Amino acid sequence: MTTQKPLLEVKGLKKDFSVRTRFGAPKQVVKAINDVDFSLYEGETFALVGESGCGKSTTGRAVLRLIEPTEGRILYNGTDLAELGPRRLTALRKEMQMVFQDPYSSLNPRKRVGEMIEEPLVIHGIGDKKERTLRALQLLEKVGLHPEHYYRFPHEFSGGQRQRIGIARALAVRPKIIVCDEPVSALDVSIQSQIINLLEELQEQEKLTYLFISHDLGVVRHMADRIGVMYMGRLVEVAPTERLFAEPRHPYTQELLAAIPAAAPGEGKLRRAPLGEMPSPLHLPPGCAFQNRCPHATERCRGEMPVTRRLDESHEVQCHLYDIGEVTA
Repeated sequence: MTTQKPLLEVKGLKKDFSVRTRFGAPKQVVKAINDVDFSLYEGETFALVGESGCGKSTTGRAVLRLIEPTEGRILYNGTDLAELGPRRLTALRKEMQMVFQDPYSSLNPRKRVGEMIEEPLVIHGIGDKKERTLRALQLLEKVGLHPEHYYRFPHEFSGGQRQRIGIARALAVRPKIIVCDEPVSALDVSIQSQIINLLEELQEQEKLTYLFISHDLGVVRHMADRIGVMYMGRLVEVAPTERLFAEPRHPYTQELLAAIPAAAPGEGKLRRAPLGEMPSPLHLPPGCAFQNRCPHATERCRGEMPVTRRLDESHEVQCHLYDIGEVTA
């Protein structure tokens, strides 16, 4: 994979939000994404994981420019999406689509299913009415629904069926990249496995590339080729999936894996919750943001932000423990 040219490259991505903590007080800045770099290769699934509030969903939306990034480059096949005007961005959007977390709020309750699936085709001027209807019916079958569902409204479906409709809508314009933002977190466990299997089947059939966002490490281990671990807006570790689970290097990654519930009492290694509480995004400490929860924190961690170190060709970590010439265990 290292010799392959990335389909998508994200470089120095930042997103700041201004918030007012109380009436009359000056606005403060929340750094939701803080200097994030990663690459996405054709045909792979790259997962972003981390606790709620770490910035993974914001990253997915910023990559598609559903929200405007504050700074950084988003290179799709060499074209910087961050610099495109509305017309060129709309034209490229058919290459990149999104499956949203909530299958209830992501569908328009006033529109029939067929109309929603055809809407991207209408926006991009693809096909006539007959061709769009045929495409919608084919997609319904592809995601495990029936032709009669074409005429129904979203409230007539279960959560799993609604997510299948959302997937069909994302596939309508034959995209190359799909951002899956927690696509199964709102579903029952039995339905989650069905949707995951569907996404895997579609990836093979349609030659799709996924940016998969999730907090569920069990789902990510099953789905992803590579994993990026986010903490307080920063990407602190990137590695192939099996290597990350076998040899987690960043203390935060180690704590995340240690917190995975055991399948049965007494089974596997000791599980525990991560140490301490996340700092306020409004008042991040100087240096490493994980310092107050890290069992290995030193004075350097409290005053200096670590930089990303490449441990080998496929494994990167942002931690002072792995600085060249220092302890690397």
